[in-house]
Amino acid sequence: MEKNNPVLNQVSLQKISLEVESEISQIESSQGEEDVFASTNMDLYSFKDDGSGLHKILTASEGIDQFSISPYRKLIYLSNGEFFIYKKDGEAVRTIPVGDEYASSVSSFSIFPSGDRIAFVGESSEPDPKHPDIPVYRICQLDLYTEKTSLLSKTSYSAVPKLIDWKGEDLLYLNNDSDDFLLLSTKNQSEHPLALSYSSLYKEGAVESVAISHDGERVAFSVAYLGDRAEIFVREMLKTRMVCGLEGEGGVLNALLWSPNSKWLSYINSWFSSPSLFLIPIASQTLEALEVASLGLDSKVAWLPKSDGIAATDGKVIHRFFLTEKSSR
Repeated sequence: MEKNNPVLNQVSLQKISLEVESEISQIESSQGEEDVFASTNMDLYSFKDDGSGLHKILTASEGIDQFSISPYRKLIYLSNGEFFIYKKDGEAVRTIPVGDEYASSVSSFSIFPSGDRIAFVGESSEPDPKHPDIPVYRICQLDLYTEKTSLLSKTSYSAVPKLIDWKGEDLLYLNNDSDDFLLLSTKNQSEHPLALSYSSLYKEGAVESVAISHDGERVAFSVAYLGDRAEIFVREMLKTRMVCGLEGEGGVLNALLWSPNSKWLSYINSWFSSPSLFLIPIASQTLEALEVASLGLDSKVAWLPKSDGIAATDGKVIHRFFLTEKSSR
């Protein structure tokens, strides 16, 4: 067991590693669960929040493109345009193919908190009439009970929108066409920016990453500017404040995450081609970005469900950094 330097003189970091059979492509956790999940190109694993054990749940011969954890304790993964639904012990439930007049393929998906619908980005079955050779994308929803697909957004996109989990039945997504993030209402298909009063401080930059706090009260987002500069903002109800400014070669990667207790914000930066994992103690009076560890160029991270650490991987090895209160002695 390797111990890192103290953080804020209140927290120490302990590093423990697990290793799987092939390179990890995704790592996720779910609030209120004890397990953290990780997938390779064909296998899905879980391990406990307290750092014990590593269990292979299933092997998918058709491959795993993306997976997510349903609120009803089910695992859903995407493969070759089909959704596969499993129980958490690896028992298969059913398969739902996707392919109709709205979407010919699926790029990414997110499960609504109610657990009865999936929002997904699909390549449109109807190309852009002005540019028929360029693919366009739509945001759709799949009803898990009726297995029917419908449009969530009337808009078509030239770049794949990034779906972001939201606590309500609306959908937040990052629109790379406009360098903005928007809130999409599932009731009336209306789209509008979440931050309605954009400040001139960051309007000239491009939003790179967005994250919703687990209590649903705050939105964090990073903005990249020309000249190797980036800033991280937190929007709280009616006001927006900058919590971190970064300068150097590189930028904030798409790994901006809230801890489950909404007290910490983590991100990866890539200054000088040497990515590092940082924490910002949002609940603290001192909003200093704290370096946790150096990571690989293709790292994936996830908070542990109890907010007591982070799991990170850039290959076959899962590193878990546990935050433990230091003794006052």
